[in-house]
Amino acid sequence: MFYGVEQMKNKLLESLLQRLLEEKYGEAFIGDIHEVFMERAAVYGRISARLWLWGQVLVSLVSLIKRQVYWSVTMFKSYFLMAFRNLQKHLSYTLISILGLALGLSAAILILNYLQFEMSYDRFHKDADNIYRVCIRHLKEGDLESESHIFTPPIGEDMKKDFPEVEDFVRFSQFKTLYMNIDNTAYKEMGIRYASSGFFQMFSFKLKVGDPAEILKTPYSVVLTESTALRIFGTKDPLGATIQIGEEELYQVTGIAEDPPPNSTIQYSSLISFSTLYLRKGMHMGWNGGNQYITHVKLREGTHPAAVEAKFPAFLWTYINETIAPFGWKYEAYLQPVKKIHFHYDASSRTALTNFYTFSAIAVFILIIACINFVNLTTARAARRAREVGLRKVVGAHRGNLIRQFLGESVAMVTLAFIAGIGLVVVLAPTYNQLLNKDMSIFSNLNLWSILGLAGLILVVGIASGLYPAFYLSSFQPVKTLKGIGDSGRGKKTFQNALVIFQFAISVTLIICTLLIRNQLSFIKKVELGYDKENIVVVPIVDNQMRAKSSEMRSRLLSVRGVVQVSASSAVPYRGFTSNGYVPEGRTKSIMIHALDVDEYFLETFDIKVIRGRNFSQDFATDRDALLINETLARQLGWDNPIGKIIHRNEDRQVIGLVQDFKFDTLHDEVAPLLITNNPWGNRFNVISIKVASDDLRATMAGIEKVYKEFSPLIPFEYFFLDAAFDQLYRSEERFNSIFLYFSILAIAIALLGLFSLSAYSAQQKAKEIGIRKVLGASTANILSLFSKEVIGLILIANVVAWAAAFYIINRWLLNFAYRGSLSLTAFLLATAGSVLAALATISFQSLKAAFRNPVDELRSE
Repeated sequence: MFYGVEQMKNKLLESLLQRLLEEKYGEAFIGDIHEVFMERAAVYGRISARLWLWGQVLVSLVSLIKRQVYWSVTMFKSYFLMAFRNLQKHLSYTLISILGLALGLSAAILILNYLQFEMSYDRFHKDADNIYRVCIRHLKEGDLESESHIFTPPIGEDMKKDFPEVEDFVRFSQFKTLYMNIDNTAYKEMGIRYASSGFFQMFSFKLKVGDPAEILKTPYSVVLTESTALRIFGTKDPLGATIQIGEEELYQVTGIAEDPPPNSTIQYSSLISFSTLYLRKGMHMGWNGGNQYITHVKLREGTHPAAVEAKFPAFLWTYINETIAPFGWKYEAYLQPVKKIHFHYDASSRTALTNFYTFSAIAVFILIIACINFVNLTTARAARRAREVGLRKVVGAHRGNLIRQFLGESVAMVTLAFIAGIGLVVVLAPTYNQLLNKDMSIFSNLNLWSILGLAGLILVVGIASGLYPAFYLSSFQPVKTLKGIGDSGRGKKTFQNALVIFQFAISVTLIICTLLIRNQLSFIKKVELGYDKENIVVVPIVDNQMRAKSSEMRSRLLSVRGVVQVSASSAVPYRGFTSNGYVPEGRTKSIMIHALDVDEYFLETFDIKVIRGRNFSQDFATDRDALLINETLARQLGWDNPIGKIIHRNEDRQVIGLVQDFKFDTLHDEVAPLLITNNPWGNRFNVISIKVASDDLRATMAGIEKVYKEFSPLIPFEYFFLDAAFDQLYRSEERFNSIFLYFSILAIAIALLGLFSLSAYSAQQKAKEIGIRKVLGASTANILSLFSKEVIGLILIANVVAWAAAFYIINRWLLNFAYRGSLSLTAFLLATAGSVLAALATISFQSLKAAFRNPVDELRSE
């Protein structure tokens, strides 16, 4: 009824509206309106029909997606349950596989963390892409004499003035060792640099307190790192404090900086304003000054470094090359990208790059070994899953479904192994950092990309290790497998054997390399150096008062019980001497020769022999201008008898003695030309070397310290033993060897885990054969031989491959040393014997276990 009333009301309103419109506009207008309305209605009708059609399509698509998602979730659940049941059914082998993968993944993650740390050097600077270090080549008569990033101070300043491409520059000094005196307490600082005012603007080192643009502008201002400030001032606020550095100069603390990150090639403990140097006398801050400073430039955005390098010849000619050209000298310059310094231009770049590639290879190989274990164990269990595959195919499973199932099982196992591996990483990280001598946090670099990388690693390892088993198992024919008729297994066996060979070849290669590296390090320690480094105590002279009284101090030290001999010199042999340009007799152009300043007792203290001529002596006043030279320099100059020859630098100096070659640099380099003077710069030496007796060393050191305090009461007594310092030079190689050893042991442990599982499966497969053999009279030794002969053959083949690989690798590594020992056959034989014995011990357990079973039980079983 209500509906009828509504219809009547609507019709009444419609007629009333029509009458009103006709009265106002006429019938013709109403007709036009009606016609337009009908056209619009037809259009709206078509649109509605299309919307309805698209709606139906959308509904169908949503329904299809829902069904697909439901099917996928159901299938995934089914795959997961089947994978879980299968892994649970063979729990011991599952645990072995997971343990092997976990060890491999943990090693890979630790190594990848190290690689990521190495690649991150100097990349934290905001403008790293535009920052370059200036490097100088020094040429003599067109031949390269030296190459270094350490040069005179004006080059950056003049580059900014002359090159519009240079936006800014920063210069800083090499490390300085100075003493900071606070309230009559001296603190030794070995990492002090003089740095220009733009240091904290160009580089992204963080300041805790201070304005980056102001803190290093004023002369005699100093910026301390947090660790330095804490060590010197404790909990007190150091800002504004006055520090005495050296003997007289006072500095004001204008800022506190965070410690530079470990992945920075620029390290420091304190920074002194560079402008301070210009207020000192005799600092040689011009183009002809001392080469002590490092310059970085920041190029404008979009500038290619080649555009700047093209201007260097004219630039250097204007400022220095024109002056030195008559002497046959020439400087060339180029730019080093700051992000490439660590791997390509640093003093330790060769070692860093070698370690990077070595550890990258180790990570890959260990992962491959772990994956090989999984592949071998899965294919070994293939016969037990053959009927499962056959049944699935009979009930309609496609090969693709089976492949997805087996790959799912593989990824699930890798995920479990990855979780276990992360746990191992957390436990092993502190020891790992200690071995590498690096402060790396495992999770500090964790970001979206690293998380995606780890997820990708799981997926790649899971798919890579499960790919072959998935395709192999899914290829079984259902009729044959249900009847118990399988393939001969020859192809599978060949593949497994190849993987075992590859696996052990990697492991044995690592073991051989470890042994040979250890041999080389032992050889270095036994190399005849040409001087005696034992029982030499080296005391640095850092006080000018002590330097001025070195002769008096020597006399006092000789009175200490246990002191055999004392000598003062500019340096001690073990990591190189400075070099300068000299003009030998018969030549018109200078050559670079290493130089050492010593007193008359140096040769006796270090037991360096004079081959011809004589040593310096206080009996000859002219010896202050005389020289000793080594055999290498005499050979280079072609002097059969160098006595009486003249070498010029500022003045003529006569050679009075020829000393035997001694190795004053690291053993990475051969002995270089050397001359020895008796006239130190400024008439002051830098170190005192004390030969001591080995008995009652504690009392001797106490006596030496007492004498030291007499001459320098405010400076802490510091010393080092020369033999210990020499050994410290090769600590990086020793760390490298230790890490190599650990990863080698890990690799062979993973390989043996796989071999253990394979021998267990082999024992199960041959259970009836063993039973029959025992019934026929086979002994335990026969059963052991049955299992071992094939495996030992594979291990021996792996050793042949490993010998060739190790020989190549270790010869490449030994190129880093000028003095290297021969390759010991013992290392190869030990690695072979060790691998064979380890393999025998692994398979013997399963072999003996099978041999001791009751043959009746095996023959009854089905």
